[in-house]
Amino acid sequence: MKKLWGVFWITEALILTGILAAAITLSLANWLLGAAAGVSGALAAAAYWLHFRSLGYELSDGRIIVQKGFIVSSRREIPVDSVLMSQEVTLFGRTLYTALTTAGGTAVLCCRVEFGKISNKFARKCDFT
Repeated sequence: MKKLWGVFWITEALILTGILAAAITLSLANWLLGAAAGVSGALAAAAYWLHFRSLGYELSDGRIIVQKGFIVSSRREIPVDSVLMSQEVTLFGRTLYTALTTAGGTAVLCCRVEFGKISNKFARKCDFT
């Protein structure tokens, strides 16, 4: 499954813009606080970048497997048959992420999932006759 980078770029830009604004504001009053704000912003952006780079998706045996983490890793398996609804969230015509609703809640995947190809559940149509 192809990873989508739209949500990552938006979040990364917001982190860096907010920290840049804080650093400029604080540097006018106190250069030490401005430098601390800049360093903390750089660390937050780097941590988010590492988190997103470690995020991986795999489709295996009717399950969507989500793996993430460098130091502390986690793995989540979502059976395709338990997905009740799938929704792609778009911004300016580009897909940002896919939200899957299951009986256990909603999972947000930053990848493109084509359910018509992997599950008969999404391919069949309702027959009300």
